[in-house]
Amino acid sequence: MTRKIHLKAMLVLKSKLMMMTYLFRSIQDAIDEVAIKQVAHEACLDEVLNYGSD
Repeated sequence: MTRKIHLKAMLVLKSKLMMMTYLFRSIQDAIDEVAIKQVAHEACLDEVLNYGSD
């Protein structure tokens, strides 16, 4: 009986860990997307600021 409870607890922990991993990856993807947009925005801003200086 104790073994069954232990096994069930391990399965619950594993599923929670997998959910946290998925959540972390989603957050990481969102951060990467924001960083890419930030770099693109800065490049665009540089273009605008340096437009007439050639």
